[in-house]
Amino acid sequence: MVDGFYRIGQASKHLGVSSYHLRRLCEAGAIDAELTSGNQWRVAIAEVQRLKRDGVPPIPQRLSKEEDDEDQPDESREVPEGLYAEPSEDVIDSAEEVTITENRLRKRRLERELEQEEDFFRERATREAAGQAAEREEARKQQERRRRREWEDEWISFALDRVPDDAPKELGLEVHSQVAEALARLQADQPAIAVRRIVEAAVDKALAPWHRTNERVKAIEEAIRDLPYAIQRNDDLEDLKLEAIRLATNAVNQCHPEAASATLQAAARNAVKPVLRVFEHAQTVKAVASWIFVRGASYQEQQEAAELVKTALAKLPVGCPRSQMERTRDEALAGVLARIAERERVAAATAEQQRQRTAAEWRLNRLLDHIGDYLKEDYEYGDTYAGIGERFDDARRLKEQIRPTLLEECLADPSLDDDDLRNRIEELVDELL
Repeated sequence: MVDGFYRIGQASKHLGVSSYHLRRLCEAGAIDAELTSGNQWRVAIAEVQRLKRDGVPPIPQRLSKEEDDEDQPDESREVPEGLYAEPSEDVIDSAEEVTITENRLRKRRLERELEQEEDFFRERATREAAGQAAEREEARKQQERRRRREWEDEWISFALDRVPDDAPKELGLEVHSQVAEALARLQADQPAIAVRRIVEAAVDKALAPWHRTNERVKAIEEAIRDLPYAIQRNDDLEDLKLEAIRLATNAVNQCHPEAASATLQAAARNAVKPVLRVFEHAQTVKAVASWIFVRGASYQEQQEAAELVKTALAKLPVGCPRSQMERTRDEALAGVLARIAERERVAAATAEQQRQRTAAEWRLNRLLDHIGDYLKEDYEYGDTYAGIGERFDDARRLKEQIRPTLLEECLADPSLDDDDLRNRIEELVDELL
């Protein structure tokens, strides 16, 4: 049992009646209540709970104290004022009729109040029955909704499990939407095999765009993988790789949306063939132009030759034969080779002249010593120290004077032998002395 009390205002709010109604019931003793020292009524919590359960009765229509007194006969009544004797039988009969009528009226009033009470309890029972029925119906609907939700969640989980692991996360939302839309048109009591087929079809529909995109991407990737390794990995050939991807992508996008994988792959491979031809052409050009070494060329001439070959080969159309590239290379090098050959010829001639001059100088150095012997034999210097010194000085002076002339004559006529040169030396000495 719950202890505690409610004030009249609190109890009336809990019971849904007015404070006046509840206070009149307290005054009539129709409910269990007590009056506080401050003349305020309070109702026990347990009584409020009982009234909630059994219902609040109406305010009783009690008889006034005066009406109750009239029902009781009084033998010692005095003669009513204004009468000279006891009432006659007619008066008594009239009074009795009035009393009977009043009692009948009082009875009917009580019957009406009883009927009102019974109507109240019948209405309350009807309301309670209707409320219980509504609660049962709501519980049934909630249970049906819960089962429907569990059924849908089970099939949605089944559908999401069929999404590939490598699929984008947002694809799960599309699968959920498609499956939920399909389930909304089905009943939970339909055969599982039929529901499964419909769910699988919804999943396939949601995954179809992604599968088609994957097939196109795969066709492009395979076409790129078929290209030479250098195109795929060499940063210097990144432009070729990007061009191959662009061509393959355009070719695949031009295919029918429902095109088979084999068709997409064939389109991508054919699209990258021009890139492959460009690469092969570049590799052949590189091979033809590599290791260009021009014998006798300077560093600058080597660089010039390489640039000339590169420029000439760059003008050739893609796909031309290697033989044409080699001819073009040789034609580009012709000018440099001619210039180097001419320089080498001039250098060789200069070297030969220098060699001849050196040989002539060495020969003259040997033959010019003949001046001393010639002076000793043909000119009188004496055997004194002064004479010998004079002869030595003259020989040295004559050597320096004769050397340039004799060298030019020796170079001009390489056929002169030593005797010819000795004779010429003697002639020149005689001319100078």
